[in-house]
Amino acid sequence: MLYFWMVGVVSIFTLTPHNPFGIPGTREAYILLSAAYIPFFFAQKPKGYLPYFVLLIPPLAMTYSAAMAGFTFGQPFLAGVMEERRMLQLWTFFPLAVHARDFDHLMKVFLRVCILAAIMGILNYIGVLPGWHEYEISAADGRDGRANFATNPLLIATLYSTEMMLKSKATRRDLIAVILGLTFLVVVAQTRQIVLAYMLVTSLRLAFSRGNAVLKFFTMGALSLIVVYAAFELSTDSFLVAKYAELLDLESLSDSARGSTIATIYNNLSAFGSGALSLSWRGGFSEIYGQNFFLSDVGIFATFFRFGVIFAPVILIITFLFFWAPYKKSVQTSQRVAVSVSAIALILLIPTGAIFEHKSVLLAIVVAMGYAGNMFSKRIRVRFTSTAFNA
Repeated sequence: MLYFWMVGVVSIFTLTPHNPFGIPGTREAYILLSAAYIPFFFAQKPKGYLPYFVLLIPPLAMTYSAAMAGFTFGQPFLAGVMEERRMLQLWTFFPLAVHARDFDHLMKVFLRVCILAAIMGILNYIGVLPGWHEYEISAADGRDGRANFATNPLLIATLYSTEMMLKSKATRRDLIAVILGLTFLVVVAQTRQIVLAYMLVTSLRLAFSRGNAVLKFFTMGALSLIVVYAAFELSTDSFLVAKYAELLDLESLSDSARGSTIATIYNNLSAFGSGALSLSWRGGFSEIYGQNFFLSDVGIFATFFRFGVIFAPVILIITFLFFWAPYKKSVQTSQRVAVSVSAIALILLIPTGAIFEHKSVLLAIVVAMGYAGNMFSKRIRVRFTSTAFNA
């Protein structure tokens, strides 16, 4: 069962415009099935208050955003709830916690599923494995043959395996995860933010690592390959080079779709927020702020737009606690590695992807990483293990 839930966490079959393997209704199915595990989870008398925050914060935030969208723009409440339903992906924590006997088992399954996602993406990219449907590649955010799915989980898996290599504790599975993960992220997904986050986190860890010199050399070689491919791509006039060049051009950034969205948000900030609009209701924000207004692309700025100047900091503090609590509870070095690199990477991605609103499924696995094997009392855990896993 843990493999089943990890497929949902890694989002291999989640329907998005850039996923050739997407299946309609997959996200909603995982949310409903995750909710079904909640009573069983709390019947095991878990330790601490964090599980209660995981349970309550998503529906409260979703309801608030939907209410503010109705108050500000007149959007029907149900449309607002449907737009923010991805916040409920944080409930993936509950089945992960129920089915993970210990951290090592959890990470083993996570890495295997991430490797599967990378293989599927690479085979699709080279034409060996056909997709199940046509997916969109727009001139604005697509590259030739690009397939963008499972990128954030693959980033976490690749960072974790790289860190384990630097600590000279890597397994063969870690080496495979790094090679296939980097190949997918750089060649197939071609997402600038993900590539830069990997490079920055790994560079910082290299500076402080005391690991094996050969593994350091391997990691530096991988970083060099990323730089060569991403910065030059064998031709100086390629589309990808132009996209990376925008990062160094402030004028280009300010004129981009993200820049115009941020400017619009700044001009429309309110104390209590404006919520989010669904595309199913009058085309979403396109009729109000224009075709290039997308909250999903501007991360922390979208959080302030949704929840306002007063409540956005509360959401960010709660998100920090979701990182800190499992890190503090970690009893193994590998647990601390997983939580710390995940937290650093996701914080680096805040400008382009709101962690709570759009990456809540990753928050779920970070919390599960820290609590796997630690969350139940010894007496309860023995009884739980014997009934849940041997039944």
